[in-house]
Amino acid sequence: LDIRQYVVDGDFAADRWVMRGTHTGAPLLGLPAKGKAFEINGMDVIRIRDDGRITDVWHAEEFERLRHQIA
Repeated sequence: LDIRQYVVDGDFAADRWVMRGTHTGAPLLGLPAKGKAFEINGMDVIRIRDDGRITDVWHAEEFERLRHQIA
């Protein structure tokens, strides 16, 4: 996982990342492992309370792009 950008603003933090790997092992997204390489983008936004506890998480990644690359 390669974090490309990280931003903090008040009680929110956000990151943008790239994940690279090779699909081996268990099925993923209903597809059997074929040893194919993949690269996808994603991002996370979290809300953090004053005591440091995370209250909310929003997560997005390119599942369709991943599916296309490992099929």
